[in-house]
Amino acid sequence: MRIPIVIGDDRKITELHELRKDSKKLRYLIELVINKDGNDTSKRNINDDTDVLIDNNNHKILEHLEKIQGMLGDIHDCDIALDYLRQHQNSNNPLITNTIANIIKVRKAKFNDFVNYGKSTRTLVVNGGL
Repeated sequence: MRIPIVIGDDRKITELHELRKDSKKLRYLIELVINKDGNDTSKRNINDDTDVLIDNNNHKILEHLEKIQGMLGDIHDCDIALDYLRQHQNSNNPLITNTIANIIKVRKAKFNDFVNYGKSTRTLVVNGGL
């Protein structure tokens, strides 16, 4: 439910962070279903070819979720830095002002990378979500 909100508006800082936490929970849940050897614990009566297909899909989903988490984490780091610097911006220090402008550019690029990754992998657009 958060995906259409955050894709349409990069100013939804809280929602972006909540999406990161949601993706982390989903990743952990998937990791609970598969064991450390990569075998799905729920597929005991399925033939070997299907086992490989399910196994590969689980790993692809986990890779996408980890990538999304990393991207959203980078955006969140920018948001935290911006919040901190804006609290000290009233000192009219040009270094702070320039740093804020640079972080805003970096954040915008990271947000665009996140949206483009989601669209290119169709990770973010399947039924409006993951």
